[in-house]
Amino acid sequence: QWTVRAAILDATPGNPSALKRTSVSLDDGALLLGEVEHSRSKLKLIAGHWRYTNDFDTFNGDRADGNVGYYLRGEAVLKGDHFDDKSALSVFARIGSASAEHNDFQAFYSIGLVQNDTFLSGDKLGLAVAIAETSSEKRRIDPLADRRETAIELTYSVAVTDRIHIQPDIQYIIAPGTESYRRQNALAFGLRTVFRLAPE
Repeated sequence: QWTVRAAILDATPGNPSALKRTSVSLDDGALLLGEVEHSRSKLKLIAGHWRYTNDFDTFNGDRADGNVGYYLRGEAVLKGDHFDDKSALSVFARIGSASAEHNDFQAFYSIGLVQNDTFLSGDKLGLAVAIAETSSEKRRIDPLADRRETAIELTYSVAVTDRIHIQPDIQYIIAPGTESYRRQNALAFGLRTVFRLAPE
């Protein structure tokens, strides 16, 4: 099965003079996104591209266009016949790139595993490692910057009721912000909650 997705988003949402007001305008440019997905019962492949139409600040102190990026994502079932099968084990990997002259990070890589029904029926346990490579332009103006930031993540999703899911998350971040010379490694916690209008 093939799926094509596209979106046009406000590149600078909000109104600085009316912070509590919802404001959507393309006067300051747009964020364009497009991706193609090919999926089967045990395999998913996604390729995407994003681009800002407006000029952005660069590390040289001027403004220029060309703030673009690309990404690839793959998922595969290692055990089971489908991603949602009970006790299925799946793996995912992602790579991405962004323009070095506009962004702190110019490349991204991640890989992880997801196990279904680890402790309870319908739960999901995930473990992943993500690496963001510091852009060459940032390292040029900040020679002390680390070459990469690394995050190790453990997450667990479970249904509390047929309408409420919770997903606690813990991450250990090495060289946060690629500034280990001023910041220690960090431990971060999060909790995602999903409320469904209708039971599954």
